[in-house]
Amino acid sequence: MLGRLARALAAKARFSLDRFSDVYLVTDAIAAHAARAARGERIAFSMSTEVRRLELTIGPFRDGTGSWLSENEGSQDVGGALSMLSDEVDVRPVEDGEMLHVVMVDHRPVGRSLSG
Repeated sequence: MLGRLARALAAKARFSLDRFSDVYLVTDAIAAHAARAARGERIAFSMSTEVRRLELTIGPFRDGTGSWLSENEGSQDVGGALSMLSDEVDVRPVEDGEMLHVVMVDHRPVGRSLSG
């Protein structure tokens, strides 16, 4: 569900086709992480968009599970894909664990957007 919603919002935010594909890969990486690192049975998330910008916050995850981002930066696995394809990725401590915050921005010219 996360991926579908993110892609719908990316289209509304006028992401280009190339960047839209990146949203698909990033949300798949986040979903894989969420399955391994969930603190409980439920995970909350919020998404917001502006023109050519998508922000996602998701969690809570178990303490220390955010370290996979820095350990895998630049590699070909899901953590590496997330850090390479996102403009900002950070792990924020919260009272009951950690929240993952991801920002994706489409820097391509507006004429090449998904919606025309």
